[in-house]
Amino acid sequence: MESLESALRPEERTSLRLRSLYGRHGYRQYKVSKFEEYDLYAHNKRFLVSDSVLTFTDTDGRLMALKPDVTLSIIKNAKDGEPGLQKLCYHETVYRPGGSGTFREIPQDGLECLGDLDLYTVCEVLMLAVRSLEAISDRCVLNLTHLGLLETVLDGLTADDATRAAILRCMAHKSRHELETVCAGGGMADEGIRRLLELTELHGQFDAVLPQLQAFPGVEAYVTELEAMAELLTDWGVADRIVLDFSLTGDLDYYSGVVFQGYVDGVPARVLSGGRYDKLMERLGKHSGAIGFAVYLDQLERLGNATVRDVDALLLYDEDEDPKQVLQAVKLLRANGKTVRAQRGRGDALACGQVLQLKNGRLEILATDD
Repeated sequence: MESLESALRPEERTSLRLRSLYGRHGYRQYKVSKFEEYDLYAHNKRFLVSDSVLTFTDTDGRLMALKPDVTLSIIKNAKDGEPGLQKLCYHETVYRPGGSGTFREIPQDGLECLGDLDLYTVCEVLMLAVRSLEAISDRCVLNLTHLGLLETVLDGLTADDATRAAILRCMAHKSRHELETVCAGGGMADEGIRRLLELTELHGQFDAVLPQLQAFPGVEAYVTELEAMAELLTDWGVADRIVLDFSLTGDLDYYSGVVFQGYVDGVPARVLSGGRYDKLMERLGKHSGAIGFAVYLDQLERLGNATVRDVDALLLYDEDEDPKQVLQAVKLLRANGKTVRAQRGRGDALACGQVLQLKNGRLEILATDD
């Protein structure tokens, strides 16, 4: 039987797989409104990708916003203080500025886990992040850092807030030269600068990087936590997909632990982003831990566009061809698992695997890329 997935676009197929994946691990589908009261975003603009938000006035006079972020909406509407975990997944569209002053609709799939988090739960989310990438491509990597460890090293610099912010910007841009310049002009101790620069250069899998972290003072608890994660993620069979990258940063007022980004071969930008965000929960008056991630389905439009087909086989026939012969040819091609478009004349340009001609009841292949 012909697969239903063959009728879907790549991002639609991925979304279907992700929702199945999350459901198998107990994540409940959560639906949020397309819009929220603007105040939610006005008070938390620093946590948004952009401070530009599409707004409109509702019939009751309230200023509303088309949703630029899913996590804030889930936190606002989720229950708080209850025992156990809330394991939620979603398929939503957010509205964010694109190029030339326009806004874009960005489809996302993701999950959020809220409540009393433990090692198992955090590692399960990391495992699902890796499996999400694998649902897109078997050539993928999840970059991971721990902001608690980074904060400890930054605290050793005794830098003021402005210098810390400048350091984080340089790290986000992965500019070693700019980072050295900021550190040199910040009046900080040479030893602290050396440790920071060494930390930003650490990049590799758990077994290669964790021993090197032992040389950093004050980070022992975080190293122990990462070692425990490595062991569990190895048992899950995903540790080899994870790269520790301490040049990766995140908002230190938002995140409170692991932060991660996912990449697949063929897409130049990240397709997944997430982390643990207990600090954001606290800022919004919640009292539980939280971790989650989003998969940016719009990025998948860049993945293999040249090879996406409209149809497997284009069947051409003349006006005097017997319709019954056309039907038999279509049935034959479909019986071989192909999607088929039959028509008189070539018509509009189509991306197809084969072009066939039906002439006097006989099939002839005119072109093929199979």
